[in-house]
Amino acid sequence: MKIDSVLIKEYVQESFINNYIEIRDHRNNVIVLDKGVFSFNGHEQPKTKPSIETIFLDAFKLTRHIKLDDVEYLRKGSKWYEKGLD
Repeated sequence: MKIDSVLIKEYVQESFINNYIEIRDHRNNVIVLDKGVFSFNGHEQPKTKPSIETIFLDAFKLTRHIKLDDVEYLRKGSKWYEKGLD
C-alpha cells in the first residue's frame, strides 16, 4: 500500500463516518480520528473538518508511525512498512 498525503486525506474523510486513523507525531503526540471524533493525546477536541484534515496532513509529514484501522505502519527512510512485516 502506498502511503502518501492523498491516502491520508481520503482516510481522514472516511474516518468522519466509519474508519479510524491514528498518527503519532515526532513529539510523541497521538492524534486520532475515530468515527468523526477527534482527539489529541486522549482528549476529545471539537474541530472543523478542514482543520482536522490540515492537522493530519501536517503531522503526516513529520511522523514515522501511522495506524489505519487495525493496521500499523512504520516509516524507515522514505518507505512505509507494515509493522511486524518489515
